[in-house]
Order: sequence, then C-alpha cells, then structure tokens
Amino acid sequence: MIKPFLLMIALVMSVSAQATPFKNTDIESQLDALKSRLELTDSQTEQLTPVLEKSIAQRREILKKHGIEPESMSKEDRKKLSFREKRALGKELKAVKKDTQNAMKGILTPAQFETYQQIQAERKEEMRKRFSDRKENSGT
Repeated sequence: MIKPFLLMIALVMSVSAQATPFKNTDIESQLDALKSRLELTDSQTEQLTPVLEKSIAQRREILKKHGIEPESMSKEDRKKLSFREKRALGKELKAVKKDTQNAMKGILTPAQFETYQQIQAERKEEMRKRFSDRKENSGT
C-alpha cells in the first residue's frame, strides 16, 4: 500500500511541476527561460503565451477545487487529501499537462520539443529530490 501511495505522490508532484512551480507563475519569466533554452522565435513566443497562461489558470483551478491554495504552500495551509482525492487530482493535472504538451507540439519544432521534454524531466527529478530531502529531514 505504501508503494502505490508514494507513486501517486510522485505523480502529483511531477504533474504540478509541469510548467513551473506556482511560486514563479510570471509568464514573462517562464517565456524568457524557454526562449533562451529552446531558442524560440518571436512568433513561437507569441503563440506560447496563451498556452502557458491557460495551463497555469487550469492548474490553479484544479488545485483550488481540491482545497489547495497554490500561492500558499506552507504546511499549515495544505489540505490533507485522501488517496482517492490525490488520484483524482493527479488525473486532472495530468490531463492539463497532456493538453499543454499537445499544444506545444504544434508550436515547437521536433528538436525544440525534445529539449522541452528534457527540461521537464530535469524539473521532475528536482522535485523528487526535494521531496526525498524533505522526507529525510522530517525523519519519516
């Protein structure tokens, strides 16, 4: 039972990290980072702006629907979710991620999209490491 639970936590965290952490939801900073790393054209940047805005708005609404306030991720403000709630949350966030990636595939070149996927894998690994470090530091 513990193993599926940890997998679900990892899924929710990785999907939540899809575009950027909610602490840094400034579209301009996201686009600047992507523009630099993916070597985006001005046209691609213009096309990505509404895609990222929509993704962030959808993820915020999903989190709020599940009782999670994205701007305040302190331990005291986090709602304790049941396993079912976590599964539902993960499923909804995964659907937003899939929609966002499909939109991005239509904007980015195949090489740029591959680099984008590498960026996402790096972020996912960073989130896992932070989660692991936090767990080790809490003694559980």
